[in-house]
Amino acid sequence: MPGTVGQTATGTISNIVDGSGNPVTPKSTPTWTTSDPSILTLTPSTDGMSASGVAAKAGTVIVIATVDSVVKTVSVDVVSGAVADFTLDVSFGNAALKRK
Repeated sequence: MPGTVGQTATGTISNIVDGSGNPVTPKSTPTWTTSDPSILTLTPSTDGMSASGVAAKAGTVIVIATVDSVVKTVSVDVVSGAVADFTLDVSFGNAALKRK
């Protein structure tokens, strides 16, 4: 399901395990980035286990989270919201009528 422009996106990191499936704590704070900050910029929490940001414009963006040397990505679609307002112009010769 796509996100909508103006909507807050939140990403979380969980279930961190080693190669045997045992729970582990990261050696460094996880990092977050996106492929296109003009669509979505994320601000990580203090511990890096989550990040959030507001979708700024429509498009497709890849969210990238890195825990130690392991990188995971998710492609996210952001779509425009529903019509909220518009301006209507009607002209007759030199006289223009405008409704906002």
